[in-house]
Amino acid sequence: MRKLMMLSAVLMCMTLLSVSCEEVIEFNGDYSGEKMVLYSCVNPDAGAVMVSLSRSKFFLSREEGYLDRPLSGADVKMTVGGKQLVLKESPDRRGLYIADADVREGDAVSVEASCAGLASVSSETVVPKSADFEILSTYSKIVERNAYVQIVEKHFRVRLKDDPSKRDFYRFYIVHRDEEGEMESETALTSDVIFRKTSDMDLIEGALDGETCWRVEGIWDDSIFSGEDLILDFWAEDVMFNGDEMYMYGSRDVSDVNYHSYYSDWGIGIDTVSEDVYKYESSLEDYDSTMGGLASVFGEPVCIHSNISGGIGCFGAISPSFRFHDFPEL
Repeated sequence: MRKLMMLSAVLMCMTLLSVSCEEVIEFNGDYSGEKMVLYSCVNPDAGAVMVSLSRSKFFLSREEGYLDRPLSGADVKMTVGGKQLVLKESPDRRGLYIADADVREGDAVSVEASCAGLASVSSETVVPKSADFEILSTYSKIVERNAYVQIVEKHFRVRLKDDPSKRDFYRFYIVHRDEEGEMESETALTSDVIFRKTSDMDLIEGALDGETCWRVEGIWDDSIFSGEDLILDFWAEDVMFNGDEMYMYGSRDVSDVNYHSYYSDWGIGIDTVSEDVYKYESSLEDYDSTMGGLASVFGEPVCIHSNISGGIGCFGAISPSFRFHDFPEL
């Protein structure tokens, strides 16, 4: 009987897989047509302002997305600290509009764009003040060493001074420079319990002498430490490779191995971002959490935050701040 039931189940599955049907479902809702999609994040360190423009698509369309629909021939203007700028489309990338600009912290910035066949769009933001922080102490610790690599943890203790008079939004990360002197960033690690409050934390077990730690990702609002001097501990791993070929296949005595790091000038980066950037990235995280598995079927739909009047997208600002420290060789 069991074999007969299994055979019946297999036959049913094969039948279902071999039969396909297609039904055209008409959309009877309201559709306002294509909209202009605008994305821009103003940065005082950039020396320029950039705006990305594209066309929206109908949500039942089989097209991949708006990124494949760049918008050329638009008129784009931005006002920075009372000075109006005209942005020109980049010759190297359709839909990207650029202008040189001297942006400063505290500047009020507004943008407007128009293009034939689409409604005009506009938005505004204020460039936030950069984070006030200092590196209190640092240390290095070798966590693994063999004939091929040496892994060194770079630890930082940081004091962040938060302004109690306003709501702030921060992003934390590790910075360093590569062999060509270009600055790069990577995710910071921490064991501070304050970072448990976000849902997008990547939990790591046993990464710090058996303790629990987290990858510091996403943007953080200051609601749980507003107005306080917050002491935070971060670290990152520097994977150093063996520079002496004689040790690669020979002796396992690593006391004299010349390990080589691709990075130098390690430090901490803290970005202060505008509230609309925080809301936009938070809504993206919520949206991603509903994609895949049962959540994509039974989960409630998530609206992506937009602050573009007449269109779709996000217009915000970011003020980065860095502190570097020279670590002595171990």
